[in-house]
Amino acid sequence: MQKLIDLSSNNKDVTSWPMVKAAGFEGMIHRATIGLDQLDVMFVPRMLAAHAAGLVCGATHLFFPSDDPKLQAQQFAAKMNRFAPLPLAVDLEWVTKNGKQDWDQVDDPEGLVDTFLKELETFFNGKILIYMGRPFASQYLPEWKSGFPLWVPDYSNDPPHLPANFSTYAIWQTGQGTVAGVQGPVDLDQTAEGVNLSDLLCYTA
Repeated sequence: MQKLIDLSSNNKDVTSWPMVKAAGFEGMIHRATIGLDQLDVMFVPRMLAAHAAGLVCGATHLFFPSDDPKLQAQQFAAKMNRFAPLPLAVDLEWVTKNGKQDWDQVDDPEGLVDTFLKELETFFNGKILIYMGRPFASQYLPEWKSGFPLWVPDYSNDPPHLPANFSTYAIWQTGQGTVAGVQGPVDLDQTAEGVNLSDLLCYTA
């Protein structure tokens, strides 16, 4: 089991990546892109600094179902090439656009996610992580079977409760806490037994 943290620009400053590593964290996953045209402003500087400190660094894309899934995958991939190989994840959770829940605006959520993943696979070899919790999956993707490794958030149960069509997970987001070298609370994660962060690397195709 390996410990890691995940971040976005919503988190406060990271003052010392060597301190993060010394605290026993071997990896960091950062939100990179959002929908069609947004880049998280802290993604590049934190990726470079964390990598220099010796952490395995990964990236997530926050998926908006009403945006073109192929274009989302293409723009995400374009930002990732300089950092490959790295773990990659698509973040499937409740998102709002123009004051409305975006998942309520589409008719085929499973097909849209599949299109995104298929397009991203044209740029990278490896297993793309699916960040998705059981409550969200039950509401919007209850029958979806992805074949990709799961990154599951569950702050209440040990072991975590998984979406209906997943029997295992690769990463578990266990909750929030404080970490030396990071200001304020941060999401805490750990790999499943027998899963190494190196197993989750995606390479440019």
